[in-house]
Amino acid sequence: MTEWLRKRSGWITLILLAAVYYPLFGKGVRGLIFYVQAGQCILSGQPLIACAPGYSYSPALAALVIPIGSAPAVLQELIWYVICVGSLVITVRLAEAMAGRLYPGAALGRNLIWLRAVTLGFCAKHILDALNYEAYDAPALAMIMLGVWALTGGRTAKNGFWLGAATAVRATPLIFLPYLMVRRRYLAAAVFVVAFFAFAVLPDLVGALRGGHVEYLRDWALRVAGPALLPGHAEDLPFWNSWTGPYLDNQSLRGLVNRFAQGPVLGLSPTLILLAIDAAFALPPVAGRKLGRDHDLAARLVRFHAAVRLDDFFRPERGASHVGCAMSARPRLR
Repeated sequence: MTEWLRKRSGWITLILLAAVYYPLFGKGVRGLIFYVQAGQCILSGQPLIACAPGYSYSPALAALVIPIGSAPAVLQELIWYVICVGSLVITVRLAEAMAGRLYPGAALGRNLIWLRAVTLGFCAKHILDALNYEAYDAPALAMIMLGVWALTGGRTAKNGFWLGAATAVRATPLIFLPYLMVRRRYLAAAVFVVAFFAFAVLPDLVGALRGGHVEYLRDWALRVAGPALLPGHAEDLPFWNSWTGPYLDNQSLRGLVNRFAQGPVLGLSPTLILLAIDAAFALPPVAGRKLGRDHDLAARLVRFHAAVRLDDFFRPERGASHVGCAMSARPRLR
C-alpha cells in the first residue's frame, strides 16, 4: 500500500490541490458564461454580434462548448474546471517530454524537480490567470502542444489535425502553416487546412441544420477580428475601441502603440509606427541569412512577434499574455 501511494503521490497531490483551488476558479471573470451564452445563440440560430454582444472569441469555440451548456448549471463549472486543469497537465507533461528529447536526463530525478520548479516559477501567474478568468487558453494551449509534440515526432497527420483544430479556436497556431509549407510538409499542411475549416464552419453547420444564421465565421472575420489589423477608424464596428484604444488591459502590440502614440509622432501615424515595428522584427533574420549566420535569437524574436501579431488578430484586448510560457518550450522541429 505504501509503495502504491508513493508511486502515485504526484497525482494524488495534484488532485488535492485542484480540489482546494476549485472555490477560487473564476474569481476574476466567469468566462464560461460568455462561451455558453454564445453556444446557445448558435443553437437558436441568432447572429453572435446581436445575441451575445460581449463575445469576441471564435464562433468555433462557442460551438464546441454547446455540450457543456446542455448540462445542469451546477455541473457546467465543474466540467469546465476539469477540462482546464486537465489541459494544463497535458501541456506541462508534453513540455517536459520535449525537454527530455532535447536534453536527455532533464526530466529525470532531481532534474525533473528543478524543471518543474522553474516552469511553475515563470508560468504560475499565467496559469492562475487562465483559471481565474475561466479562460479557454488552457484547452487551446493543450491542443497546440499536442500538435507540436506530433510535429517533433514526425507524426504528420496528427500534427496537422491538432494545429488546424487549435487555429479554429485560437488563431495563434496559424504561424505553423507557413512553416509546414516551407519545410515541404504538404500532407501536414493539407490536414491542417482541412481540420481548420472542419472546426471553423461548425457554427454555420449547426445554423444550417436548425434553419438559422449561417455566416458566423464570415461575421467574425470581417466585423470582429479583421478590423483589429486595419488602419483608420470605424467606431461602429464591435469591439473597435477595445482593439485600438489605450485600454490598459489591452496587451496586443497595436494596443501598446496606440497607448503611447495616440496621435502622429514625428509625422508618423500610429499605423506607420506599427508597420515600422513589424519591419524591425523582420530585418535581423534577413540580415543573418544574407551573412550566412544562424541568428537563433533573431529567429526566436520573429517567432514570438508572429505569435503576438496573430494574437492581436484573435483576441487583441488581452493579447499574448499567455503565449510566452507556451513558446518557452523549444522543441526540435523536424
